[in-house]
Amino acid sequence: MSATRPAIQREYPRTVHLRDGSAVTLRLMTPADADRIVAFARSLPEDDLLFLRTDITDPEAVKQWMENLQAGRCTASSSSTTGATSSSSRRR
Repeated sequence: MSATRPAIQREYPRTVHLRDGSAVTLRLMTPADADRIVAFARSLPEDDLLFLRTDITDPEAVKQWMENLQAGRCTASSSSTTGATSSSSRRR
């Protein structure tokens, strides 16, 4: 017997407020985010990158990720506050 989870549909971009009162904007990533993702990844300590399946410090790897986004093979979100960005991805 297999149970399926209902899909959660959200409107993006959306702003959420954290407990400390700061606002975070969530939106779906687009290929226009590629340079920001590479810059963000290169700013991280090397140890923080060890568990990623893809080397997102490599512009070619990020380009392929963006092609997968456009083809609908994965979904990725980006979150930002003033001056900071992070991302998350899920394969379909």
